[in-house]
Amino acid sequence: MRFLIQSIIALLLFSLGSMASHAGDFTLQEQLGRDWTREYVTFPLDKAQLQNVEQQALLTDQDGKTVPWQLVTGADGKPRVALQTDLKKDATNSWSFSSQSTPKNPATDLKVEDHKNLVRISNSHTGIAISKHQLKGNGPIAEWMLKSGKWIGGSTLTANTRVRNWKVELVASGPVMAEIKATISFGRKGTWETRYRL
Repeated sequence: MRFLIQSIIALLLFSLGSMASHAGDFTLQEQLGRDWTREYVTFPLDKAQLQNVEQQALLTDQDGKTVPWQLVTGADGKPRVALQTDLKKDATNSWSFSSQSTPKNPATDLKVEDHKNLVRISNSHTGIAISKHQLKGNGPIAEWMLKSGKWIGGSTLTANTRVRNWKVELVASGPVMAEIKATISFGRKGTWETRYRL
């Protein structure tokens, strides 16, 4: 029940950000009476905003600070701009694309490593590595990164049917969010798809 309530609250925050988009900038108003930290939010884009995205323009907040942003695809298949933000109780945050002549997306601590046998996504707090191949019964998760930076663990995959295909894709690589999709096919028709987002 607690998980359901948290999910509904997160959905409400997401919806508030989505509905508050207007020409030239984006606005997010806190209406649930609590503080939010490092929340992932997205906004729909109009034609002018999409042009700014295509030109890789800087995004600045209400204090003029540059904010990392990322182009993502919404559930409706349309492009959206994604960013991460803190939001204080009853506060309002806003962002606008800058006309600065030398646009550059600011750096984040998000790190993506695409190796021969695995894909890793990590930040300064945690990370996960996904195996590109099945070797000796391993599952898709190859390692987790602890706060100390040490990589540990793994996973196993036990199935009564043969693994027919194993596909791992890096579908997003930051700077706001990185995501890995793993698709494993079993037997004639079985498919298991998992996504790992950081």
